[in-house]
Amino acid sequence: MKRKNITAAVALVVFLAIAISLGAHHQKEANRVACIETLRLIDSATARWEIERYGGSIATIDKLVPTNVIPTWNDIALYGSRNWVGLDPYPPRCPSGGTYTLKRFPEIPTCSIPGHVLEP
Repeated sequence: MKRKNITAAVALVVFLAIAISLGAHHQKEANRVACIETLRLIDSATARWEIERYGGSIATIDKLVPTNVIPTWNDIALYGSRNWVGLDPYPPRCPSGGTYTLKRFPEIPTCSIPGHVLEP
């Protein structure tokens, strides 16, 4: 009887270890996907800011000449799919704890967490 209890306890510990490991993996992947979506929003907001800055339209985005101007969070805040001003945290942060770096148009914004990359 004692041996059955030990076997059941070991099986339970192994099961819990596997479940925790899988949960951590899924959370890490969910954070990566959320980060990339935020990078996409930042990239879109930067493009919209650049278009308005030069009085163009979305149809002219490919004709915009790259500049050396890097926008600030305040520059692009109103162009996101949601207004970032007033959000906590502001500016937005990666769900994995990384920080976003704004780039000049048409460069792609980045995250400080390896593997959190918005592909062109």
